[in-house]
Amino acid sequence: MQSLATLLIVATFALPAETPAAAASADATASIAEIDAALTAWDGSCKKGAHGLCVQVTPPAAKAPAGRCAPRRLGAIDVRSRGKRGEVAREKLAAAVAKAEALPDPSDAGDKAALAAALAQGKIALLDQDMEAFLALTMPTDLDFFVEEWKKDSGNPKWEAQYERQVAKKEASMKKFKAFFDAKTKLGTALTKDLAGLKKFGEGHVVIEAALKTAWLSQNMADELSAAPIPKSLAKAEVKEAYCDALEGQAEGPEKTAKDALVYCTNKALETKVTGDAVDACRDLLGRYPKDGSEAAPE
Repeated sequence: MQSLATLLIVATFALPAETPAAAASADATASIAEIDAALTAWDGSCKKGAHGLCVQVTPPAAKAPAGRCAPRRLGAIDVRSRGKRGEVAREKLAAAVAKAEALPDPSDAGDKAALAAALAQGKIALLDQDMEAFLALTMPTDLDFFVEEWKKDSGNPKWEAQYERQVAKKEASMKKFKAFFDAKTKLGTALTKDLAGLKKFGEGHVVIEAALKTAWLSQNMADELSAAPIPKSLAKAEVKEAYCDALEGQAEGPEKTAKDALVYCTNKALETKVTGDAVDACRDLLGRYPKDGSEAAPE
């Protein structure tokens, strides 16, 4: 007669082995839980924000503030620090997303869709840090491009010295503006590409949020240009107008990109029947653009 210990050993080895499909399903479930926990920690690293970003948005003014070319269509954005808590949370989120990406696709359609959705949510959250860095890049406030050419070679030492200082200020201002513009353009281009890449996951809410954030990127760039501070040296009204018109022309491209992203957002929401804060935000921002080709002031 077999002993109890022998029977237990036999029974243990007689248990059916876990199938590859079951193992893949368990791994997917565990990874989804890890991403969800990391997302909760990332969200918790900011006391109050907007659309996952650690920012405070002041609604746009009806008229341009004193000393600026135009009002901001998106509104003034103040980026808040997430501190050490945010740094730790993002590291955990990045690790959870990387782990999930390394998993083989589950054979179960439901598990596959759930894992893809979690990955999409994790990936768009990982872009928040760079989004916040982009929004924190603002137009320099101390630019001065005014040069009185008639003072050059005037024969008056005082005027010629003033001319030289003006030229030096203009050159320094050009460098500052180029550094701002190049840095913001480079980061914005990379983010726009990353956001567009999230469409492959097919997660409706993430696609909508990505479209909204794409619009934010472009409209913020447009606002930085069109609502730029007017240099104090530009005293004459016609000179101020020419300066602001030039910047407004630069803002037309990104503003069109922003509007196109918002139209895509609202159309996609209708197509997928997705609702929520991101959809409402797309519709609200889209409503701030003029509909007849004439400029409309923000509400």
